[in-house]
Amino acid sequence: NLCNKDKKQHLNKVPAHKANIKIDRASYKSAGITTAADEKILAKFEQKVYEFYDKFLLVCGSSNEEDLRPQALTLLPKCCNVDPGTAFEKFQGQLLEAMKNSEQPFSFDPHFVTACFAKLELDQRISNLIDSSRDYVESLHTKQRHIQVHPERLKQSPLWTFLGQATSHGVFEFNTSLALTVSARILIQILSASNYETVFVHGTNPSQAQSMKKRLHELLQYLNDGNHATIKLVTILGKQDHDFIGEIKNLAEKHCFKICIVQQSDGTPPPDQRLERFSVKDLTRESFDELYKQPERNMFGTVASLRRVVDDTDDLSFLLALLELCDDRSSVIWDHNLNEHSYQKIKRWYIHRQCVPYEQTLTWRREDYIASYSAFEIDRALASNDEQPEPPKLPNGKVCVFLNDAGHGKTSYFSWLAWRLASSEPAPYVIKLIALEFSTDFEQLQQGPGPQTLTDTDILRLLYRYIHLALFVPSVNKRTVKETDVYRAEADRCAQRLTITSTGQIILDTNATEGIELSPEQLIELRLFREKFNERKLVLILDGFDEIAPHYKEGVLSCFARFVQLDGVQSLYLSSRPYGFEEDLKKTFHQCHLYKLAPFSKYNIILSFHNFLLRRLDGYEHYEPRIGMDILRELYDSIFFRLNDIVTVPLLLYMVQTVLLPDIRQRVSEHSHTITASLLRNAQLADMELVERFVDRKMQISNIDKTGTT
Repeated sequence: NLCNKDKKQHLNKVPAHKANIKIDRASYKSAGITTAADEKILAKFEQKVYEFYDKFLLVCGSSNEEDLRPQALTLLPKCCNVDPGTAFEKFQGQLLEAMKNSEQPFSFDPHFVTACFAKLELDQRISNLIDSSRDYVESLHTKQRHIQVHPERLKQSPLWTFLGQATSHGVFEFNTSLALTVSARILIQILSASNYETVFVHGTNPSQAQSMKKRLHELLQYLNDGNHATIKLVTILGKQDHDFIGEIKNLAEKHCFKICIVQQSDGTPPPDQRLERFSVKDLTRESFDELYKQPERNMFGTVASLRRVVDDTDDLSFLLALLELCDDRSSVIWDHNLNEHSYQKIKRWYIHRQCVPYEQTLTWRREDYIASYSAFEIDRALASNDEQPEPPKLPNGKVCVFLNDAGHGKTSYFSWLAWRLASSEPAPYVIKLIALEFSTDFEQLQQGPGPQTLTDTDILRLLYRYIHLALFVPSVNKRTVKETDVYRAEADRCAQRLTITSTGQIILDTNATEGIELSPEQLIELRLFREKFNERKLVLILDGFDEIAPHYKEGVLSCFARFVQLDGVQSLYLSSRPYGFEEDLKKTFHQCHLYKLAPFSKYNIILSFHNFLLRRLDGYEHYEPRIGMDILRELYDSIFFRLNDIVTVPLLLYMVQTVLLPDIRQRVSEHSHTITASLLRNAQLADMELVERFVDRKMQISNIDKTGTT
């Protein structure tokens, strides 16, 4: 044992490099025979080896710090306002600061390097470009946040392919029918899929092309030198000429960078340019719901459903243009409520009256017009005006005719009727036509083939022309026939797209005028007409038929008889002086309802005087209630006992009020008055003078108020 112990101590004292190591061959195992446990150990070993390789880098022949510094300075971006040495030292300082303050390991990658150089002082022009672009992107996120195109549709875009090619560079012309802001929004959506950014450069001013080219050169040099981590595209907004696009392509090649030119096409693009169209159906469900959040909109004086006016296959630009027009209260779509405007002109003095069957005999009885001296009588008169009674009913048939002599207020009643019908539910499409304004059209109708020989589609297109002129060519008699023919040709060109089917419905034939683009307003007008017609909500009002008779009587009656036969026309209201037209009207329009306006009642007369004084007598609205009521009572008595039933005619009553106004002004004040029943006698109002004034006023209404001439 002692020998063995000495032997072990001796071995322990042998240096390792002098020791002879022998391996017992009996302990060897065959390499071809491995167990599953052995394979698992070998796999873990290999994994550790690869981890070792990843964490160590063998550097051979490297330069020292003094040699490396000038080489590093040459690699710095040339876009900083500080000298390279200062920029390098600041970069080193930011790197050391990040290492010192970081509690967790951080990646020294392109994103980190880009962030470091972004903190350095960039050239002011480049800094302004980037800041301006970021502000623009922020505004897009705010104003166009509701624009989201379905990702699957974006992947079909050539722009997606262009941006997805990481190693390629060049110029891509992104031509769409959309506004630049919307196209830019779609571009951002595509870029966001790759977590990339772009710098937007506004280049819509051709005179600044060379200045923009210089800015682009500096920007591209900065992005290349700094190897920016996220900005991989420069986007130019606005149309550019062919020569400038060529220069942009040279810049893209020189700097090996991608440039996108976003342009809005205002029609069919040249053959060498591709126009990319985005349809309404390309929107995401969230975007679609947001845009259609208000499902019904005001259009041309009526209310229509967006889903019926806009098709899923429509260009997205049409939907956005429609929404913009509907939101703009000064646009032709929103503000073009002619029925509302016409009624507002007469609302302050309009007195509503009842209509009665034309065959009903109205006998004037003096006792019906005797007013008591109680204040209750005047109060009742002032409260009698109801501007929203129900319009006349049509129990069967489509045609309602009003026959009254001149001066009985047919035109004012029809202004109220058009407004009242248009504001009812569900909203009809009410079109008021003043017969005298269509003299030229009725003359052409008389000279052409008879309306009875036209097909349903031809008569439908003629109706569309009349409606277009009524909506967009007011006061047509202020213009020459040559000037108004431009509007007729425009209406006829649009109407060529309309076809009526065997079921009486309208379809829009998009190929009827292939190659001719319609403006959003024209397409909206067509779609609205189609929908209101197909819903049978088209209401026609023809005022003053007698004023174009007898010259065009037969042709006009025949034409409107064909209009009424169309399924889409809900009803026709026509006004005329009698002149023996009753039988012609009954013969032309089957199941025609004849009405007449009842004459002014005593309450109508008192209310008319009240409205007249409100408009023409300064300060009348501030008079003491007792004084105002007494004035109205005395005025009523003075004219009633002198003129009797003459003042039941609205226009004649207005003539009397106009003649009496100078005397009324001299006899009234805020606290007292001296009006008596002798007022009319002192005014020396002769019957012939009243007739003269009546004729002059009717001539003014016919030649100026209705036709718009001067």
